[in-house]
Amino acid sequence: MSLLEWLQEPPFQAKETQDKSRKTVAAIQEMPLRKPIGVLHATVCQLKGSTEVVRVQGDKVEVQTCYAEDATGRIKLQLWGDQIGTFSDGCSYNFTNLSTREFARKLFLTATRKSTILQMPDMQGIPVSETASDDEQGHFNGDGTHQCSGNHFPVQLPPMPHSAT
Repeated sequence: MSLLEWLQEPPFQAKETQDKSRKTVAAIQEMPLRKPIGVLHATVCQLKGSTEVVRVQGDKVEVQTCYAEDATGRIKLQLWGDQIGTFSDGCSYNFTNLSTREFARKLFLTATRKSTILQMPDMQGIPVSETASDDEQGHFNGDGTHQCSGNHFPVQLPPMPHSAT
């Protein structure tokens, strides 16, 4: 077998390096820093209308903060670039390719260049964590379940620009 043949058809199975398993907020909060998160189904809450401009790898980049919440807990989530302004408080999303970070000894999530975010209209009724106060719950029913108006369109965001990681 020539080297070219071996490269085209190696005698071993390539290992998938990207984690595609679904995680809960509670499981994420136990993970180490800079750990990739394959999939998270969560409800966006406490979406801040204002943004900040921060320096990332020497470039100025706009960032928006919200919280992602599921039945197991709540975690801070940073959104970048084209992701800003595309979310609705109280609606559920399928997040892929997020990553864990830490600031002031608190773990949070951040989107990456490979992140995709898709609104999940079929997730109405998802329970929210017991730690949310009435003010923090946004569009939630009194029984702690999610209530999205359904007037939002599914959003699949393009990959983030290189400077946004």
